[in-house]
Amino acid sequence: MWLLAHTARSRRTRSGERAKENRRMQGQQGNDTPPRSTGARLARDPVGRGGIRPTPLRIGLLGRHGTHHFGANLRALATCRALAAAGHDPEVINYRPRERQRAFADRLPPAQQAAHDAFCHHYLPQSPPLHTLDEVDEFCRPRRFDVLLAGSDPVLHVEPDALREDLRFPNPFWLHWARRLHPHPPRTAYLAASARGANYFACPSAWQAGVRRALQAVDFISVRDRWTRWMLAAISGGRCRPPLCPDPLLLLDDVFEIPLAMEVLPRSLHRRYVLLSVAPGRLDPGWVREFVALAHREDLQVFALPHLPLPTPPPPGAPTIPPP
Repeated sequence: MWLLAHTARSRRTRSGERAKENRRMQGQQGNDTPPRSTGARLARDPVGRGGIRPTPLRIGLLGRHGTHHFGANLRALATCRALAAAGHDPEVINYRPRERQRAFADRLPPAQQAAHDAFCHHYLPQSPPLHTLDEVDEFCRPRRFDVLLAGSDPVLHVEPDALREDLRFPNPFWLHWARRLHPHPPRTAYLAASARGANYFACPSAWQAGVRRALQAVDFISVRDRWTRWMLAAISGGRCRPPLCPDPLLLLDDVFEIPLAMEVLPRSLHRRYVLLSVAPGRLDPGWVREFVALAHREDLQVFALPHLPLPTPPPPGAPTIPPP
């Protein structure tokens, strides 16, 4: 949010300078009519701190929202709604590399793929599908975004031997291409970003140098986990030490009300619950049974999210929510 406020102040400063120049020119021409301000005016916000709402910004969001994944979809929704509630104009840059879409198509039932896509279409202000870095660049040029935000998904995750564009370096998530958006390059930020266990030092030396340049060029960085913070600090020689930022998904209850028609299990009502998502074979079944038993002793219901490919046996004592 510091970046958004700083960008708004920069825009107000530039607008004020233009207004002063207009007044000076009109004075030279003998025109006493005050010019109309070209900058966005501050609006009073009775809810905001100090009653002042910052200048609205046009914000491009770039993340893994198009992944057929519950958390990615809801994370994009929470971020968009929070920015809109703050008076800004967010738009999701709908980056969907074909290799990634094919990978999910092989793993998920068609009905669930369609449900995820319908959710994004209905709830997210998203662009047409963009499949490559060049398409993302071409789309953003005429949009004149004030800010480009990458996150909060694992947008900083890279794999040395990856064939997919979104897992190689550089890819659109690193925002290195934003500086080419002349004449007014936007401010850039990684919002609650994650490297998701990536080891940059296992990557080619050219990638490591590119990562350092990308980190130096971005205006603001926050991360959501300690591994990512350590990795960015290490690869930058200690020059980049980003703060930890909670996942924007935690804001969802404050900025979005789930329609009653969409409420399905779990109906917690007056009871607390835990959602458990465990990939088959990732955790010891005994550990899962013990976790569920401890939760029940603390009066916590436990529900399992469907993990694909289906069918998978539910964890003991944790009924699985049916897929959409």
